[in-house]
Amino acid sequence: MLVRQLLPPGPLGIPLVGYQPFFGKDLHKVVTKLGEKFGSVFTIQMGFKNIVVLNDWEAIKEGLHNDALLGRPKTALFAV
Repeated sequence: MLVRQLLPPGPLGIPLVGYQPFFGKDLHKVVTKLGEKFGSVFTIQMGFKNIVVLNDWEAIKEGLHNDALLGRPKTALFAV
């Protein structure tokens, strides 16, 4: 759990599956509500992965200009 301490705050997920069971059909609504609770940058656990969510334009702009945040995971979730 040392890694979790270095990440932005976010909801706790269920062991092994993370926060995925709570998404339902309207992921955008769930993310908006989590943004209201945790702020514009928060972490969601999806399975064994921690996903940092940038939830407003300022956070996205800063994230795109910050070299430390340009790494993208190579998973099927992010494949286009």
